[in-house]
Amino acid sequence: AVYESSHPSPSPRDATSGFSEKESKEGGRAKNNAISAATKAGFECAKRAEDVLMHMQRMHEKQLQVSNVKGTLDQYSSEIQPDTRVFNLVLKAWSNIRGGTKASAIRAMRILDLMQELHHVQSLSAPKWQGIVLSKVQPNLQTYKLVLHAWAHAAHTAEGPDRAEEIL
Repeated sequence: AVYESSHPSPSPRDATSGFSEKESKEGGRAKNNAISAATKAGFECAKRAEDVLMHMQRMHEKQLQVSNVKGTLDQYSSEIQPDTRVFNLVLKAWSNIRGGTKASAIRAMRILDLMQELHHVQSLSAPKWQGIVLSKVQPNLQTYKLVLHAWAHAAHTAEGPDRAEEIL
C-alpha cells in the first residue's frame, strides 16, 4: 500500500476511532467536516487533521485489499478515499498556523509528496477523458499555493524562500 510503505503511522490518539468501516459514506463526510474545522486553529489541530486524513487513506487501502481478495473490486465504493479537496484542507491547516514553523512547512511538503505519489499510482489505472487522467488525488494550483504559503510563513528559517523556489 502506498501510504503504509512510505509514511509512518499516526499516533494512537486518532481522532477517527469512533468511525467503523461500515460507516464509510457518512464517516467520509464527517471526516471532511472534522478536517475543515481543524483548518481554523493551530499546530495540534493541523496534526489532528493530518491524522484523520491518514486514517481515511489507510481505511481506503485496507478496503481495496479486501475487495481484491474477494474479487469484488468493481463493487467497492471509494467514498472513504481522501480526494484532492481533503488533502488541500489539511495543507490549509498546516499553512495557516500563525507564526508557522519549519516543522509545519515540512509537514505540508510531506503531504504534497504523498499526493504526488498517490496521483502517480492512481494514474496508471485511472480512466481518461479527452486525454486527461481522472484520478481522485491530483495536486492542483491551490495545493502548490498552500505549500508555498506554509514555507512563506515558516518563521525563523532562512531556507524558506529557497524551498519555496524549489517548489516552483
